[in-house]
Amino acid sequence: SLGWGLRGYIGGGPLGAMIPGVMVALALALLLDRDDAECGLIAAFGAVGIGFGGQMTYGQTVGLTFQPETFWWGLTGFAIKGAVWGLLGGAALGLALDRDKFSHREILAGLLLMIGGTYLGWKLINEPKLIYFSDPVNKPRAEIWAGLLLGAVVLLGWLARIAPAAKLPLRFALWGALGGGVGFASGAWFQAAGLQAVKNPWIDFWKVMELTFGFCLGAAYGWC
Repeated sequence: SLGWGLRGYIGGGPLGAMIPGVMVALALALLLDRDDAECGLIAAFGAVGIGFGGQMTYGQTVGLTFQPETFWWGLTGFAIKGAVWGLLGGAALGLALDRDKFSHREILAGLLLMIGGTYLGWKLINEPKLIYFSDPVNKPRAEIWAGLLLGAVVLLGWLARIAPAAKLPLRFALWGALGGGVGFASGAWFQAAGLQAVKNPWIDFWKVMELTFGFCLGAAYGWC
C-alpha cells in the first residue's frame, strides 16, 4: 500500500511501478527466510514483473467512472487492468521464488515468448480498440492490457510445460489476478464515490485508489 502511494509522488509509468514491486518482493523474501543473493534476485524480478503493468494507461478510465452512463464500464476496465497487473507481476514473483527449477536459457526463452504474446495481443485487440476502456473521442490513449494479458498467459504456459513441478508462478499469478482485480476496481469505486459525496475533499481520493490497490494486491501475494 505504501509502495503504491509512493509511486504517485516519485514517478509513474513502469519505473514508478517498480517501487511497490520491489517492496512486496523484499517483504516476501524476508518472510520466507531466503538468503541475501536470493533476496536480490527476487527483488529484481518483483520490480520488473510489476513494472510491466505500469505500461497500462488508466487516467481516462478514471474519467469513465465519474459519469453515470459509463461508470460500470470504467469499473470493469479497472478490474481487468488490475487483474492483468497482478497476473503478470505474480508470474514474475513465482518464477523468482521457484528459480532453481529453471535454467537461464529457459527463463530467457519464456521472456521472449512473453514479448511475442504481448505484441500479438496488443495488435489484435488493443490497437484496433476492440475492447476499449479509455475515451475514444477526446485524445484516445493507446492501451496494452490485452497484450500484457496474452503475454502473461504465454509465459505461464511455457513455464508449466518445461517444469510441471514448479507451482509458484501460476499460484502467485492467480492470487495476484484476484487481488489486483478486486483492489483496483474497489479503489476506483472509492475514488468516484468519495468525490461525489464530498464537495470539498480534504484527502486525495486518487491516492485512496492507489493505496487500496496496493493493499489488496500485496495482501493477495502475502496470502499466497
